[in-house]
Amino acid sequence: MPIIYNGILFFLRNVCLKSVRRFSAAVLVSLFSFGLAFAQELVIPMIRTVTPVRCVTWNKDGSTFAYAEEKKIILRDSSGYKLIQSIETSNGLIDFLQFPQSTGGIGDQLVSLSKDNVLEFRILPQTDPIHVAKSEDNQVSTALAYNYNGNYIATGSDKGMLNVMLQNYLTNVFISRTFSQLEAPVNSLYFSRNNKYLVSGSADDSACLWNVASGKLINAFPYYSASKVPVLMTHDNRNVIMSTAKNKIGIFDLNFKQIRSIETEVDIQSMTISADGNKLIILTADNFFYFYDLISTKITNYIPPYNSSKITSYSFNNTTSRAVVCHEDGCLYVLDINKVLLNPGQPAPRFDAKVADETSDFQITQYKPQAENIPEQRSLQIKKPEYEAEKPQATGGRLKEVVPDDVEKEAPVLREKAKEKEKEKTEEEKEAERKKKKEEAVNMLSEFLFKNNERANTIDIGALGALYPSPYLLAAGLDVEWHNSIWTAPFYFGAGLKGMVGFPTSDFPYTYTIDGEPAEPPNYIDAKLYLPVGIQIILPGDVMKLSTELFLSGGVSMLLKFGKASSTPVPSFGGGARISFGVKYVSATIGINYDSILGFVPEILFSGRINIGKKAD
Repeated sequence: MPIIYNGILFFLRNVCLKSVRRFSAAVLVSLFSFGLAFAQELVIPMIRTVTPVRCVTWNKDGSTFAYAEEKKIILRDSSGYKLIQSIETSNGLIDFLQFPQSTGGIGDQLVSLSKDNVLEFRILPQTDPIHVAKSEDNQVSTALAYNYNGNYIATGSDKGMLNVMLQNYLTNVFISRTFSQLEAPVNSLYFSRNNKYLVSGSADDSACLWNVASGKLINAFPYYSASKVPVLMTHDNRNVIMSTAKNKIGIFDLNFKQIRSIETEVDIQSMTISADGNKLIILTADNFFYFYDLISTKITNYIPPYNSSKITSYSFNNTTSRAVVCHEDGCLYVLDINKVLLNPGQPAPRFDAKVADETSDFQITQYKPQAENIPEQRSLQIKKPEYEAEKPQATGGRLKEVVPDDVEKEAPVLREKAKEKEKEKTEEEKEAERKKKKEEAVNMLSEFLFKNNERANTIDIGALGALYPSPYLLAAGLDVEWHNSIWTAPFYFGAGLKGMVGFPTSDFPYTYTIDGEPAEPPNYIDAKLYLPVGIQIILPGDVMKLSTELFLSGGVSMLLKFGKASSTPVPSFGGGARISFGVKYVSATIGINYDSILGFVPEILFSGRINIGKKAD
């Protein structure tokens, strides 16, 4: 019995127990593997730099982003983050870097502004700048703004100097002028989308609205400059957005009456406007991005931080679908907005960052951020704004205006100061201003002629009418004209073909017979080939077009009674001029044509345009 008992006990201890342990371990491993396979962990691409990045920017089509490391400009491909180009500058630390939003691709123009106030324009991938501008007063750069079309650029300095530069795209000539010498350093600059206004914020708690064409001050109003939050304008060009306290944003009309307000729990570090113009994106001091609806002033979404180190620079692409966020510890996070954008109250997900090695094939290796760089899990706390938009009323649906007393009291004082400063200008300064205004007028005319144009291959097909000399009074026909302006815009050249039929009047003075029988008067048939050269101007708004052209022509004419008789064709030559007014793809044209047989013939043409090839600016 003891032998049997000991055998059973041995079996239970060494066989069954081991089997149970192995089975349990297998189950645990399977569950763990299953959990890992289905865990929702966000993977964020990350780039490491030796020094903190001071500025970052995207090109128009989002294919490239650029950032500055001290005196070096780095360009990377946004799909694989591959290093495209590295440009070393010989000036001071680069404080500002900006692509215009008018053209796409690696051939974009890139402007950089260094701390010693040297402004450089480059046409990528060229490394040498096409234009360099440097302040003569040893000023320190404090602000830069590039307008949306990329032909105006404004800079501000620590001495209050506000300069605006206009670029002529045809000749790459840059004309610069000083708007004003402000009393304090310029904190921020921003162009309106229609290029009519420039808004500036200064360290003396004043914001100014300028007329870009004249350089004149339109209005001034109080601004909380201690925050150094940039001053913005809405995409409809009707409102100014600025900070009014360390955690408050005010939305003002152009008369600087506050119509809405946004308040945050944490101090505001910076802000920008979404690509669609409907949302204000606010960066707070704790590295959260909050998305506010500009009409209701309600929070719609937020992006949590992925690094506790202070954000030194950030940039959203032209569709607000991606962003590059740069931190003080040298980490650059490339965010896919659709993946990181959360609803109010939704907790931040777990995330993992992957950093790229600086190798030719740009391999991705695993990188685990330090524990202190992982933010605590927390949900968004929503605080009701101080000024909240009322619901639309029956009287037109406008929002109620709320005007704080301090804004109303301080705004007139600032405007008076600005007017007094204008009066104190010397005669030399006034003469310099007059010269700059002339330069600006010439440059604006140049922009109007050479930037607003259509570089294209087009065909115009239309119905043509004319007044022929007696006894052929009215004529009608068809006109087909080809234009080419790809290499010569706004000037164009081309070729045209037109055929006309002149109809005899009722009191035709001649009589004709065929085989001894009276015949009706014949029609006048005219066919011409002509070669036009002209200039086309597209008016602001890219809708209405004006053009004028001169042409030489040659052709044949004959008398023809269809199906009965015809004369011998007679060659003719001539020329003429036309003026055309068009809206989109249709146009009306009047002209005068000289013909060696008919003499001077007035014409009118109604035509439609077909684009057969167009070259982007």
